[in-house]
Amino acid sequence: MQILKAGKPTGQKVAIIGAGPAGLQAATTLRQYGVAVTIFEEHPKAGGYLTYGIPEYRLPQEIVDYEVKRIIDLGAEIRCNIKVGKDISFDQLKADYDAVLVTVGNSKAKTLPMFEHNICTESAISFLARVKNGELQENELPDHILVIGGGDVAMDVATTLKKLGVSYVTDVAYEEFNEFKASKKELAGTRKAGVTLIDGYVPTKVATNVVTFKHRKLDAELTIKADKIIYAVGQTSDLTGLKIDLQHSESQLWSAKYETKDAKVFAAGDLVDGDQTVVFAVQKGKEAARVIMNTLGGVNHD
Repeated sequence: MQILKAGKPTGQKVAIIGAGPAGLQAATTLRQYGVAVTIFEEHPKAGGYLTYGIPEYRLPQEIVDYEVKRIIDLGAEIRCNIKVGKDISFDQLKADYDAVLVTVGNSKAKTLPMFEHNICTESAISFLARVKNGELQENELPDHILVIGGGDVAMDVATTLKKLGVSYVTDVAYEEFNEFKASKKELAGTRKAGVTLIDGYVPTKVATNVVTFKHRKLDAELTIKADKIIYAVGQTSDLTGLKIDLQHSESQLWSAKYETKDAKVFAAGDLVDGDQTVVFAVQKGKEAARVIMNTLGGVNHD
């Protein structure tokens, strides 16, 4: 039974860049208003971080695929394997659509200069995507892997490694436990999985697979040699080829108004200041769709 229904066609068209949670929710809301929606996604599948980041044990892919199908059944078009700014120009979208909503998400890993070009390191984003793509199976990884980071993504990586059969997983975080960015639930799950957690240390030096850390407050140093290093030290958005002025900040709008300096261009999801969780991404997508409707002369259905 189809619960969601498309509204009466308005004759308006909106392009959405990015098929993550914010973009998918914005598409749903716009279709309920009767607006034609086309989503442009650079990856082979829709879902964004739901598909390429959140581990299977936390979110089975079949659930994501089901939700994406519901949005397609609502009349939204999703065009995958198309990177705006490369395969189609941003200016072309602005010419062809009444509005453009950018919801590309934080898909680009931040790194530390000392880890660049190191053959033993990999970003958390890359690792989690490879797991979701089925490229890494149980017992295919080395015995000892070092994870650097104290957020939910780092906890996802560490727990996933244990589920893949890695004997020794050590997570070293900049934050002390009382200031961890990871949720209590994620932290508890990581501990239960048998991950060794070390808090309050900053990496100061790396020599291939040997990392030296210094405690932030104590006169203490720590050196760890691991077979592989995975860093989860933050993420940012890849805005290459997108002519979007986010105002006030290089990576985010400072307020959740969803508007940019270009009256035809809007932003939502991780590009908008606020919590970077899936729940808030969905909320931002819905709110951005309403702002777009108001701008296009639609009715606010609050």
